[in-house]
Formats: sequence, C-alpha cells, structure tokens
Amino acid sequence: SVGFYDEKGARRVILGAVPKGKAGIGIYDQNGNQIAGLGAAPNGETGLTLFDHSSGRGRAGLGVAPGGSPALVLFDSNGIDRAELHVASDGKPALVLADSTGKTVAGLQ
Repeated sequence: SVGFYDEKGARRVILGAVPKGKAGIGIYDQNGNQIAGLGAAPNGETGLTLFDHSSGRGRAGLGVAPGGSPALVLFDSNGIDRAELHVASDGKPALVLADSTGKTVAGLQ
C-alpha cells in the first residue's frame, strides 16, 4: 500500500491491494475519517462508496457487478439501504425503496 499524508501527518489517501486481490483507494478528510472508497475485485466487481465523515457510515454507493449490471444505492443515516436503482443483466431497470428496517416497501420493475 501507498499512503499520502498532509503537512500535519494526517492520512489523506491510501492506495493498495489486499491479499485476495482486491485493489482500492481510500480518501480521508483532515481528521482521518474515510469519506470515499473505490474498489475493484478480481472478478470484475467495482464499487464507489461515499461516507458521512461525521459518522463513518456509507451514505451512497455506485457499483457494477461482475456480469456488468450497474446499481446505485442510497443509505440512511443509520447505514440502512433505503433506495436502490439498478439495471439487471437482461437490461431491465428496477427501483426498490425500503423502510427504516431495510424491508422493501415499494418497487418498480
């Protein structure tokens, strides 16, 4: 891994790979909290996650599955998946909305 630090020594960017072959970039704010992450797995899966810097929870994610299907996911302040827009491998789009427990309450396909 390679790290980039600011003039105060705070970690700002980490670029590296983990043992199972996943490569990624982590971006951090001036306090060392992760605010964005980009990863790519050997199977072709890729993802970008944007974090709430104060809680550390993921709030938005954009990814592409190994088969090429894209998805956008929005999380609430508790990290619960609340909305997902995706396109299936057959080209059909879908929108799924969930309640505060993550249970699906509405969807369009």
